[in-house]
Amino acid sequence: GLKDGQFHVMTLHRPENTDMENYARFCDIMRAVSALDKPVIWPLHPRSAPILKRYTDAGHALGAVRTVPPLTYLKMLALVKHCDMVLTDSGGLPREAVWNGKRCVMLSRLETWHDLVAKGWATIGKTDHASLVGAIENARIPNAAVTREFFGSGQAAARILSALERFSISS
Repeated sequence: GLKDGQFHVMTLHRPENTDMENYARFCDIMRAVSALDKPVIWPLHPRSAPILKRYTDAGHALGAVRTVPPLTYLKMLALVKHCDMVLTDSGGLPREAVWNGKRCVMLSRLETWHDLVAKGWATIGKTDHASLVGAIENARIPNAAVTREFFGSGQAAARILSALERFSISS
């Protein structure tokens, strides 16, 4: 029942966000995403289940957040392709998001993927509720044609084959 561009996707499974000693951070993240204006589809990673249970047992509502079982890579890519925004602490998903021209908020204290941040294709929601809300509000839609060119225009396989052919000819 999801409509194209009418939902967000979230991954949340890194220890910095889901270990019990980081419960306050988890609460800040949940407070920010549960208040969003569209459903937030969250394929629930098994390591996130205990802290989510603690959160809901404490009486906190999930609001916009909808948990689903873990997804295969291709199903996750389909969600990313059709969502409005990706909120993630995943290592690779920010690149998938901008490749698809989606707003991306990286849920991390560390500044990773400097190239995506420098170009304005992704924002970082760091350690508190205010920074998370600010990152969400400042997330911009990247131009998929530009991001795809930046990532090699989908020609990686052909370029690798060409390099291998040159290597085998010269050796």
